[in-house]
Amino acid sequence: CSICRRVLAISPADRSASDLWSRLGARPMRRRIVTTYFDTEKSLLEKSQAALRLRRAGGRWLQCLKADSPTADAILGRYEWECPAPGARLRLAAFP
Repeated sequence: CSICRRVLAISPADRSASDLWSRLGARPMRRRIVTTYFDTEKSLLEKSQAALRLRRAGGRWLQCLKADSPTADAILGRYEWECPAPGARLRLAAFP
């Protein structure tokens, strides 16, 4: 499997972030999220515009599969399935 780690950070001092929070009437909060993406050795998921990930947010592990909709019926043209991943283990049979 190919594994990719990325960090997304928006500084509270960033003007665009401040405007966003102001419009939402909310305050920013900090959360640590750990995400691992999987693919085949030949990058078949990436080539198919699909993604398979395992994510820990707080104390919960979730697995997610995203794929393009061939008919663009899905919101924003993508399908997404997400379900619990107990023990931080992928269970492919959990997806429809």
